[in-house]
Amino acid sequence: MTICSSCGRADHLSLVTMMYAGPRPDSEPDDSDDPRLGRLLVYCESCRIEHLHNVGVSIPLQLVDEDLLMALYREGITASEPETVVDLILDWDAPGLAERLRDASVDVMPLSGIPQGCSSKFPTLGLVGR
Repeated sequence: MTICSSCGRADHLSLVTMMYAGPRPDSEPDDSDDPRLGRLLVYCESCRIEHLHNVGVSIPLQLVDEDLLMALYREGITASEPETVVDLILDWDAPGLAERLRDASVDVMPLSGIPQGCSSKFPTLGLVGR
């Protein structure tokens, strides 16, 4: 069963990308400093609102499917370890999905569409505002 990554609740869930802090003053720039990269988590409504300042993309969980996950990896919106997302965060029984997500993260293709009701801090994605 999929639950909130923060509090453990199982209702009103959304898949979110939590933004990484960005470059540290004492670090060399690399991919981990890209502010577009975010780790995928599942948050309930309360936790999502509480952490809204760090949420990059928010998608109601009932709208999340394999194609949408693939798009998030292709577009570079997440750098989360695919096995962790599929097995632990989403708790999906989807053989081979983690490998397909890993392969998709190598390709760069335009995000073709996100369902209505989603939000993003990335205006180029064409997502519905909060």
